[in-house]
Amino acid sequence: SKVMGDSLCCSLITCNMISQEITLDKLIADIDQQIEILTAIANDNAILTEQLRLLNESRKTLLFQELEMNRLASF
Repeated sequence: SKVMGDSLCCSLITCNMISQEITLDKLIADIDQQIEILTAIANDNAILTEQLRLLNESRKTLLFQELEMNRLASF
């Protein structure tokens, strides 16, 4: 029936969103770990400092995208 189909569709979308959140959380946790390690070893190394800057920028972008996806999903 249509109601059952709609319910199944909503369940699949919810499962997909939860899966995306877990994957995104894992990615952010991995980036955080890399930032922690690079912060400890970068010192004045220009390449490592640039990598650290890029990781921080990537982390901020991912967090912004997560907020934006949650905002759009609430409509």
